[in-house]
This record gives sequence, structure tokens and C-alpha cells, in this order.
Amino acid sequence: LLRAAWTLSCEKIVRWMRDDPQIAIAVGCPTVNGELRIIDDGHFCRRRKHLGTLPFILCFILIVRYLISKGIISLKDIILDASTIWAADRRDPDMKYCRYKKVWGYKIHLVIDRFSMLPVMFGITAANRNDCIMAVPLFFLMLLCYGIKPLIVRADTGYDTFSIRSFIAWVLNAVAIIPKNFRKKGSRTKLIDWTSAQVIRIINGPRSSIERLFGLLKQGSE
Repeated sequence: LLRAAWTLSCEKIVRWMRDDPQIAIAVGCPTVNGELRIIDDGHFCRRRKHLGTLPFILCFILIVRYLISKGIISLKDIILDASTIWAADRRDPDMKYCRYKKVWGYKIHLVIDRFSMLPVMFGITAANRNDCIMAVPLFFLMLLCYGIKPLIVRADTGYDTFSIRSFIAWVLNAVAIIPKNFRKKGSRTKLIDWTSAQVIRIINGPRSSIERLFGLLKQGSE
């Protein structure tokens, strides 16, 4: 986790433990016959690959739970959205091409707390997958991990489906602020007057917080 947070290589982490034995003891390096045994670079890298992403996900959930306990995150008003992530290496079999965005890579589905602008749950799919497929699983995981039901759920027109609205209403007991998708096949109303458009714009304005967060995350990854 420290290696990922501080963007350090495996060699630098091992060198860091050798320079400071207290850190090596804290991370669990054993002591044999009074001598501290520190893992070598290659073994450390192999162990890290075998661990996968589970330790990072568990750490993320624990951090969010801690912030909830301190009152920094309330989860009363949440925002859901998705954004594509460009991948430099196309050899990954899980990576797909998104025709709409014209991007090879992945799509991150993110739920944030509106007032703190901090992420509380996330999921990653191929770039060509629809935004709405991860909405209900993310809501369910959020309810399972934190045990808190939001009061308001905000999303864009891509989440205007019966299953998502039903889950928000009947399981989360929350208000869904999701604009009607008037381009959807079978929609009765094709035209929106100017007044209705302005009302929708005002109600859906706070959703821009997650778009700014996506922009900051993409700037940091460049």
C-alpha cells in the first residue's frame, strides 16, 4: 500500500526497510536467531503480484469507514457517474475499445459523497460497457460495507432505467434525482420547453462535483 501511495518501486521499498529496521519489523519481517531477515527485491515483487487488488480495496473501504466515523463523509447525498480511462498497453485482455469515446481502455464507475467530494465506492469494467450496469452492484456494496442508506442519489440520464430507480426507491428508500432520458425509445415526450430545461439544469447542477473529481484524477494520472 505504501509502495502504491508513494509510487515507489519494489527495490526502493526493500532498500527503505534495510535502512530502517523499525519499518521492517512493523511490516512483519521475521527475526531468526536475533537477526532480522528482510525480503529480497524479487520475492517482494512476486508476493505483491500474487496479492492482487484485494488489499487495496479493503484499505479503501476501511479509510471510508474511518472518515464516516469522524463525520467527514455523511453519505446523505451521493453522486454516481462513470468515465473512461485510457490504457497505454493494449495487451490486457480485459481492455476494450469504446466507440463513443474512441478510447482503448477501461471505464471506472464511481460513487462519491456530494459534500466532501470524496469517493465512497468504485468499480472498473471494460471501456465498452454501459454506464448503468454497475449502478445497483455499487449501491448494494455501499450498503453492505457501510450500513448507511443515502437520502438523495444523483446521476445523469444514462442511469434512467426502471431497475435503478426501483432499487433506489424500494431498497435505499432514497430520492432519485435522475433526469428523464427523452431520447430513449418509447419516450412520449420528445421536446422540452425552456423552463423545464432550466429546472432540470438547476436540480442536476450539484452533479458537476463528480465531473470535477474525474478531471482531477485524470490530471494526476498523466
